[in-house]
Amino acid sequence: MIARFVSIFATCFICQHCFGLPEDPDEYSAWEVKALEDVRAQIAKPPEEAIPGLGLWLYKLNLPRNREKGTRPVFMAVREALLAIPDHATYYERRIKEAREEMVAENDVNIRGPLVVKYNNEQATGFAILGLLPSSESVRVLGEFLFDERDRVAPSPPGVPDNENARQYATGVNSNSVYALRAITGLPLVSKPVHRKPFSDGSYGDYPEDLQPWRLWYEQVRAGTRTFRFEGDPQEYSLTGPVVEAQSPSDVGAPKGSDLSLPHAQEAQTKAFPRSAILVVIGALGLCALGARRVIQARKLR
Repeated sequence: MIARFVSIFATCFICQHCFGLPEDPDEYSAWEVKALEDVRAQIAKPPEEAIPGLGLWLYKLNLPRNREKGTRPVFMAVREALLAIPDHATYYERRIKEAREEMVAENDVNIRGPLVVKYNNEQATGFAILGLLPSSESVRVLGEFLFDERDRVAPSPPGVPDNENARQYATGVNSNSVYALRAITGLPLVSKPVHRKPFSDGSYGDYPEDLQPWRLWYEQVRAGTRTFRFEGDPQEYSLTGPVVEAQSPSDVGAPKGSDLSLPHAQEAQTKAFPRSAILVVIGALGLCALGARRVIQARKLR
C-alpha cells in the first residue's frame, strides 16, 4: 500500500520536527502572537529564504500534535504567504530532483548512504508541503511527478508469492510517482478522479491502481481540455493560472469507476479560507491576540 510505504521513510524526519503547541491558555496566546509576527518577518525575506522557512512551518503545523485551535490562523497565514510567492512549488521540485541526481551520481557506498537519507527527507517533506499548497503551480509539479517511475521495483509476477513492498523497502528509496500520488490526492481539489480508499485498520490511503486515473486527469489538464478548482474557491484554474470558463472533457475513455467529468457527491468538509481575506486579517489577528495577552497579564497583577 503506497501510503504506508511512504510513511516509513517520513517517520524519522517527522519526529525530528515535532514541537507541540502550548497547552496553557496564556502561553498559547503568547505563542500565537509571536507566530504571526514571525510569519510577517518571513514574508519580508527573499524568496530563496522565505520559501523553505515558511514551508517547514507549514509542515510542522499540519502534524496532529501541532494542530491549532479554531480556524488555525497561523497555519492559514503561513499557507497564504507561501502561495503568494512565485515558484513556491518549483522550489521543492528542484530540491527533490537535485537530491536524486546527487544520490545517483555517487558510487561510494559510504557516501551514498547519507545521500539516500537526504533524498528520502527531501521527498517526504517536499511532497508533504506541496500537498498543502492548493495552486496551479502545485498541480503542475505534482502532475509531472506522477510519471516519474524511476527507483520503483518491478511489479510482482502474476500468481507468484512475492512481497513487492518488501523489495521496494530494501532498495532504500521509492519513486517520485508514489509520493506525488499521495500529495495530489491530499489537495482540496473538487471532482477528483478517485478518492482515497480505506485500509483494513480504518485509515485511508492510496493504492497503486489509483495512479492511472490521476495521470489521465492530469493529461487532460495539461492538454487544456480540463480545468480544475479548489474547495471554497469558485475560481476555475488551468496550469497557467485562473481562467474565465470551465473546461471538462467527455467521459469517454475514462477508467471504470472514475468520475473524471462529473462532480463527486462527497468532497471533504474542510473549506479553504478565501486567500484575500486571510492576507488582510493576519495583522488583525496578531493585534487581537496581543490585546488578549495584555488583558490576562493585567488581571494577574490585581
